[in-house]
Amino acid sequence: MALRITAQNDGFRRCGIPHPAQPTDHPAGRFTEEQIAILKADPMLTVVEIEDAPDPEAEKKAQAEKEAAEKKVAADKEAAEKDAADKKAAADKEATEKDAADKKAAADKEAAEKDAADKKAATDKEASEKKAVAGKKTPASGQKK
Repeated sequence: MALRITAQNDGFRRCGIPHPAQPTDHPAGRFTEEQIAILKADPMLTVVEIEDAPDPEAEKKAQAEKEAAEKKVAADKEAAEKDAADKKAAADKEATEKDAADKKAAADKEAAEKDAADKKAATDKEASEKKAVAGKKTPASGQKK
């Protein structure tokens, strides 16, 4: 249990500490059972048991832990957002590169098909010309050789 101690004379010392004339709260565990008995028995002190007074050091520690946890959450969130943005950028880059590769492949295929068609047309024309030349060299039917 926490204690509220008030000294009749400001600075009165008992159990190794000075006690002020104004009421001062001490957290549970601040004094041993033996010290509490000594304090309560001293006529120069008024000692009242109170609900546990908040321990200023414990409150500071708890606040520091809370702030550290909040910073970690914020840092983790920022890292996750950066990671997501990096992954999206990589995916976008990959999609752009794939699209460019697909367009190049389509253009290469179209060029190859055009080249093949041009070669076939040239071959057909050449064959047609050879046939025409061969037809001129052959005597017409009914003519003597």
